[in-house]
Parts: sequence; C-alpha cells; structure tokens
Amino acid sequence: MKNNKIIVLISLLYIGWIASFSQASAADNPFGMGAAFGEWNLPIDANLRELQLRQTLYLAGPKGHVRLWCHPSTAESRAACSASINRAYDLNLIPIVKIQFNQYADDSTSPHVVYKNMSNQLAGFVNELPLRTDRNLLVELFNEPNYTDMWFSRTCNWVTRAKEVAQASAQLAQAIRNLNKTQIKILFTPLSPYSDSNPITNSDGSCGRGDKINLSSRDFVREMKIERPDLFNLIDAWNSHPYPSEDFGLCQKPNCPSMTTDPALVAYKGEMEQAGMPLDFPVYLTEVGTYFSISSQATADRFVQSSNSSLGIYPQLWLSGGPRNNVKGILGFILPLPGYNFYSFLDSCGAVTASAPYQTPNPIYTQIRNLRIKLLGNTPFAPSGTLTLPKSALKCSFKASLDFSGEQGRRQWSYVNGANSIPMIFDPINYRWQGSELYSLIWNSGFHPGVNTEVTRRWKAVKSGTALVSASALDVAPGCGANGVSVYVKKNGTILWQKVIHNEISGYFNLTVGVLAGDKIDFTVKSNGNNGCDSTALDPQIEFTARP
Repeated sequence: MKNNKIIVLISLLYIGWIASFSQASAADNPFGMGAAFGEWNLPIDANLRELQLRQTLYLAGPKGHVRLWCHPSTAESRAACSASINRAYDLNLIPIVKIQFNQYADDSTSPHVVYKNMSNQLAGFVNELPLRTDRNLLVELFNEPNYTDMWFSRTCNWVTRAKEVAQASAQLAQAIRNLNKTQIKILFTPLSPYSDSNPITNSDGSCGRGDKINLSSRDFVREMKIERPDLFNLIDAWNSHPYPSEDFGLCQKPNCPSMTTDPALVAYKGEMEQAGMPLDFPVYLTEVGTYFSISSQATADRFVQSSNSSLGIYPQLWLSGGPRNNVKGILGFILPLPGYNFYSFLDSCGAVTASAPYQTPNPIYTQIRNLRIKLLGNTPFAPSGTLTLPKSALKCSFKASLDFSGEQGRRQWSYVNGANSIPMIFDPINYRWQGSELYSLIWNSGFHPGVNTEVTRRWKAVKSGTALVSASALDVAPGCGANGVSVYVKKNGTILWQKVIHNEISGYFNLTVGVLAGDKIDFTVKSNGNNGCDSTALDPQIEFTARP
C-alpha cells in the first residue's frame, strides 16, 4: 500500500510535464550516488573503486553525479582520489569531491578566526586534482559542521562554532578561487537540516554530540552570515543534506509530515533565504535519503521504509519544480559502507557479476534507477574494462535477528515449515512468521514448532565460498515440564549438527561449511511429539567469504 501511495504521488507531481521532459538531454541529469573508498573504513582498492563507480553509473546514467570521498593526508590517498576522478570522467560521470580533513586554526582565540595554513594546504590538494575540458569538477567544503562532533574545536557553544565554520569556509573558498581554474566549482558547506542543541561536555573540556537534534540549519547560517557575509559571494552553488524530520527524532510515524510538507526536506530554502541567495542560485543536494526509524522492528524491513521515503524525496525536491529548476544534483546516500549499511542503497553481501554490475539492490536503488530511466531514458551499460571483485565484496556477515524481515528472501533468508518446506505467512501484527499449525512460528531470534510441523529458517548462498556458521540454542521456558525440541543444522538436507534442547540442556554449534551458489543451510526446530513450552532461542550467525 505504501509503494502505491508513492507511485501516485510521483505521478501527480510530474504528469503535467513528463512528455516534454522525456526528450531532455543528459546535461539535465540530477541523479547521482555517494561512493566511498580509500578513506575511513574502506581500503584504497582499485577494484572497489571500479565497482562503486559502475554501481553509480548504473543508477544515475550518463552525466550523473558521483560524490567521491577523498583524503589528502598521504601520497597514496591523494593518488587514489585523482584516479577516482579520472575514472569518473571516463565513465561519463560528474565528480563531486568531498574532502575528508581535520580542520585546524592558526590562532588560539575563541572563536578561531585564522585558517590560512589549512586553507592553503587544501587548496594545494585541489590544485592537483585532474580536470577535463568537457566538464566541471565540484568541490565540497567540509561536512555537516553544525553537529558538535563534526567540527574540530568541539566547542560547546553552537554560535561560536558557526562563526568558526564561516571563517574556515570563506578562507578555503578564497584560496581555491585564487587557483584561477574556472572548471573547479565550489559548493557551500553542507549542513544537516537539524543538529544537536545540547552538546555533552567531555572530560578534557571539549564537547560531544548531544541527543537533542533540534537546532535548525537556518539559525546556523544566520550566524555564519553575521561573521562572514562575503562567504556567499565566494561559492558557485549551494549544498545541503535533506533528510526527513523522522531521522532527527522530531516525530514518529505515522505522525510525521508528508513528503510535500516536511520542512526538513526543503531546509536548503530556508538556509539560502538567511544567506540572501537569489532564487535561481544553483543547488546540489549531496546527501539524500532517510535513516530507518529506531522504532522499526526489523533491520531488513527498514530498507522498504527507506525506499518509500527516499523515492518521495525526488518529486518533492526536483520533479515538483520542473526539469530545469535550480536543483542540479540529488545524490543518494550511500553505497555500501561499514557502519552505515542502514543507509545503503545496496546490500554489500549481494551477488556481483560483470553483466549485472551492482550488489543486490535494496528497493530504493531499483526504484530510483527506474525513475531515472523513465525521465531520461535508458543508456546501455557497457563501460570498458573488466570488473574484478574487491576483497571487501567477498566477505560479509549475516545474523538472523538483525536480518529478520517480513519478506521471503531478504538478505538471503527465507522461512518455511514442514518436511516439504512450505513457505510460511508473515503476520505483521505480531511481527513473526506463521506456519500451517497455530504455534508453528519464527520470530526475529527464536522458533516455536507445531506438534507435527517443524519450522525452518533457511539461508541460501548466492555465491560459492565458505560459511562459518554459529549459534547457541536455548530453551526459552526451562522448568516448564515438557519434553523439549530437536534442533538441526542441515546443508541441502544433510544433517551437519543436531541436539535435543530441554530445560537446562542447551546446545552450541560452530561449523565451517563449504557452499556453492544455490546451496541452502537450514536451521530447523522440531517438537518431540508434544510442542508445549517449545519456544526456542536460536539466532544463527553466518560469516561468509566468497570464492574469488
């Protein structure tokens, strides 16, 4: 039902001009993705770079945008950034460089006002970046410094922090302008629509992020303008990170604003108004998406929630204004990144092949790609060169409770019952899978068999490799007086481990299992003739390494 509502929303917003826009050129392409490699939790890996850039092209199409995370700290990372930009050019993508760097000041005042050394160092790095005559290179200043923990000084006073951000941004923008390279375009420092208003004081006197995320970016920009009103003459485009209000804990579903009324999604308009920017000033939204509500009951179902919300952002931020309004780029956040998979458009553990060059897509990836094709047309996906899987794409983890969802097959898990593996039916009210008997059940971390019907949580390999399979099986109702259950681990029907679980008798398995693509590993709980008090805690974990 939610997907239908989103489809209706999109149809209403662009039905009036879809015919005329169908012939728009690729230069009008606002679609894009965030990619991350060579920095933070990911290694510098040419194969990973190639994979993520192809995944971006597959979604965004020619002249789509790709946000590249670059770090100038070492010669290796600088070379990796240049290689990423050049490859983006080769794939007909428009690169946006997000510079990862610790901001530092030359003075010890509060607020800090001198950032000459840092600005010259970063401008020198930008000066090294490769350029092509047929397109621009967009450079993004810093990243969400309105959050206490995203700015180097960790000041507890947000007004002080806004003044420092204004000084650093203006001085860095001026240093980049002094390079006199017209193809380099400067994007404004992107802010989160809301940030923390109650920083937590650390033992060293600095501050960390507080838990009240209700400080408006509009107020932050107001203080930035007071400090450096000339900053806004030094940038070539606005930049912002729109996320819906639910992400900041400002509301809970179903009491959140709709996509067409949510102020967080159009926070950039309030920011630009405070800065006094003209209405037609170019805008890039280098992070777009939605976090999965903490109140959600299952990780995998949050991907569906994210799909519905993120897809609605496109008509709200771009389509509703027409194909040639001032929003020039809308970039989804993000391709698989350790620690941020709850935002990811792709499942980092999915299959990747040269003919289908994307990891298993979460719903939002497929839906936005289909929207792009409908609006801009489809271009055959045929980049030159072979695709070799990076090592990071060969290793992934699965855990039954974290991956649990109301969808058969999500993250390679399915839910069946009986000797013939009959698919179970999902019960959304009780948030569990229901089998053919009343008490044939599977929930996020446990099982309950029927009298005559076993229940099975099944994991299916999509690649060949090695699976390290482990879990403990426990009686949830010890001392109940029943006769326990039999727990099995099977591969394609062959028993690998089994044990009767009863009262204080528990079981633990740690198995190394070689699998081929399509093999099934079953975790089965079966009654011993009487299913009274047979609730069983069993939360299997699989550490999988694909065969190169």
